[in-house]
Amino acid sequence: NDRDAARMGILRGDRIEISTAAGSIRVAAHPTARVMEGTVHMYHGYREADVNAIVPPGHNDPYSGFPGYRSVRCAVRRVEEDT
Repeated sequence: NDRDAARMGILRGDRIEISTAAGSIRVAAHPTARVMEGTVHMYHGYREADVNAIVPPGHNDPYSGFPGYRSVRCAVRRVEEDT
């Protein structure tokens, strides 16, 4: 969300790290008001930043058993360079 990004000092195009208990990925930030405050939206299907790789194993919906791709807690931080 653009307000969350502003609070963290993150600007459009800055490199950020999105991390979960399963790992982390680094991508360019694209803050927008279209994403609800307090949430992160990440498209899947990028070879260079496989968001599915940071979904913890066994993180499944309790009713359907489907992986909980839309409900993973994460941390976001600005990174100086992609190392």
